[in-house]
Amino acid sequence: MCQQGLRSDGRPAWLIIDELNRANLDQSFGEIFTLLDPDYRDTKRLQYGDNSAYLPNSFRIIATMNTYDRAQLFELGYAFRRRFAIVDVGTLLADETSGSSDEDDIDLPPVPDYGSLRDDIIEDSVIESLSHVQILFEGTPLSAEEQTKQSPFGRDAYPIEPSYADAALVREQLTSICSDLDHYPDERDFIDVLIQFCFIAADNDLVEIGQAMVIDAVKFIVAYSLLFPDELDHGTVEQAVTSYILPQFDIVMPELRQAETIGTGNEVIANFNQTVQAASALGLDAVASQLREMQATRGFM
Repeated sequence: MCQQGLRSDGRPAWLIIDELNRANLDQSFGEIFTLLDPDYRDTKRLQYGDNSAYLPNSFRIIATMNTYDRAQLFELGYAFRRRFAIVDVGTLLADETSGSSDEDDIDLPPVPDYGSLRDDIIEDSVIESLSHVQILFEGTPLSAEEQTKQSPFGRDAYPIEPSYADAALVREQLTSICSDLDHYPDERDFIDVLIQFCFIAADNDLVEIGQAMVIDAVKFIVAYSLLFPDELDHGTVEQAVTSYILPQFDIVMPELRQAETIGTGNEVIANFNQTVQAASALGLDAVASQLREMQATRGFM
């Protein structure tokens, strides 16, 4: 249907799945799991029976998850989760206003000199990824010359809005966000906050968060600001942390549960509490609240 939509009116079709985690995802998705990563879509075809087809770059899956009956449902592995942006949809009856944190004050270490970690790895990776436009036609990449000649019908671009996929525009937007979101402690910008939060989690022996998660979080924030410039605020940063970084804390939840249940391993409890306090001190109050909720419910999802 996605290919048919591209051919007929230039618009792709997306797949909507209700309560995704009611199925064993490894068995349900099979070979298509690899193709959820856009990097493979122009080189690997989906096999079904004696036939094969390419998965369009513009194809997306939108899914809901049941987060309450987790004992009877399947868990989402890390490899699967990182291919999705996770958005929390709260009840309309909840009070979503965020007040000040009641965590004890904590002295943050000064902003370290991250050197190439920030400039070469994170910023450059974000710009390169968001400005990369590969357009396929019937599963075959188009050259730059062919892209200008090809009818819009049948064109298959990975970015949802290709007009934003310009390196100069992405770099300018990233610089602007770092300047506009300037209310973090000690003149930190939002990238400093993301990196330092990950460093603190590692220093507290909770979880080592790879730079790929920070890159994905920054990409989300930049893409969001391009699409919804009037809605960007500090809540967008907290949403990115919740979607991309907090799921990594699931790995420490069994140890935390054991420490709280049998009264041993007080160090992990203290380290977790310090990380929650650090999140608040960094201006991530919603993240601190989410960590407390994870502690109470024994996991992210």
